[in-house]
Amino acid sequence: MKLFKRLSILLAVLISSLILCSCREDIKSMTSQAEKSVSEQAQSTEQTPDTTRAETTEEKTSSDNEQKNSTETISFLFAGDNLVHDTLYNQASRAAGSDGYDFTAIYEKIAPYIKRADFAVLNQETIVTDDFGPSSYPTFASPTAVGDHMVDIGFDAMSISNNHVLDYGIDGLISTLTYWKTKHPDITVYGAYESKEDQDNIRIAEIKGVKVAFLGFMEHTNGITLADEYADCVTYLDEIDEVERKIKKADELADVVIVSPHFGVEILNEVSDKQYELAEKFTEWGADIIVGCQPHTVQECGWVESENGNKAFCYYCLGNMVSAMATCQTSVGILGSLDLTYDFDNDEVTINNPKAIPIVTHISGSYQWDVYVYPYSQYTADLAAQSQVEDMSIENIKYYLSFIPDEFLSIE
Repeated sequence: MKLFKRLSILLAVLISSLILCSCREDIKSMTSQAEKSVSEQAQSTEQTPDTTRAETTEEKTSSDNEQKNSTETISFLFAGDNLVHDTLYNQASRAAGSDGYDFTAIYEKIAPYIKRADFAVLNQETIVTDDFGPSSYPTFASPTAVGDHMVDIGFDAMSISNNHVLDYGIDGLISTLTYWKTKHPDITVYGAYESKEDQDNIRIAEIKGVKVAFLGFMEHTNGITLADEYADCVTYLDEIDEVERKIKKADELADVVIVSPHFGVEILNEVSDKQYELAEKFTEWGADIIVGCQPHTVQECGWVESENGNKAFCYYCLGNMVSAMATCQTSVGILGSLDLTYDFDNDEVTINNPKAIPIVTHISGSYQWDVYVYPYSQYTADLAAQSQVEDMSIENIKYYLSFIPDEFLSIE
């Protein structure tokens, strides 16, 4: 019995040991599985942020590449001399019932061309101020209503680099700059300045994200000079080193450079050798578009290529946008129109579809003249016959337009 009892106890202990070992193995297995699961979850948790960051970086890189590879196209419109003789401001005074000035009728037929452009530039041939005048040839000062109306019909920039900008000396210049700065601060005004510091502040307009620099230079200011302390308010074309410095500086600061030279022989349709020479230099130094005025009549336009491979488009002279000079030759002008595409990725400028859209200044009436600007496409032989300009005719208009290469002449 004792032996059987001992054997029973020994068997019970053995069974208990086996059960305990089995439980420990299950627990160890369960623990191992749990640890493995926790480890996998931890690894998964650690990997998730990295994956997210990778996706974000990839998206950002894609976005950056998209931005760098994108292009923008800007439609430009350039108009020639807004030469406001007394005939024009007297007409505007009559239109307003002698209560101020109303210039609407003079420009309304060409206003749609100006408004449709992304950016329109005018050569404002006279100072705009109410502190002097109004006055006409040979010393011009136009009422500020002229400037207000130019903004109303869509101009975004004013070149004032011309021979009449100092007609009233430094006081007249400061007065017109003050008007533009206080009344129309969003308008880009360039070509004459308040001081050397102001001149060194190259005017740059951002258009659709493209930085466009504007520079203006003149051949002369009708013999009027400034005191030494104001000498840097204007830059003459014979100051060639300074002209070069400014264009190169503008090319460094901006994506596109537009230069407005007041050059050429007055009342002459042929381009001078000096104009050709300067246009090539401007292009070599970084100009993309060159917009000339001064001869008061149309001259050719075309591509300019410099020896260093740079290329620009040049309007050698747009002629008058409007005046009362009263000859057919000075009544025929052009609106310059072109599309400029800028490639942000490659820093490349491409000019497409350059046009010369002809316009005609019509003068009617006898005792009191009225002046209106017409697109040439709307100017008829009957209107020409009614004109107070003696040599006005469709045939003569066509002759002056023959100086424009056919590939750029656009009757619209």
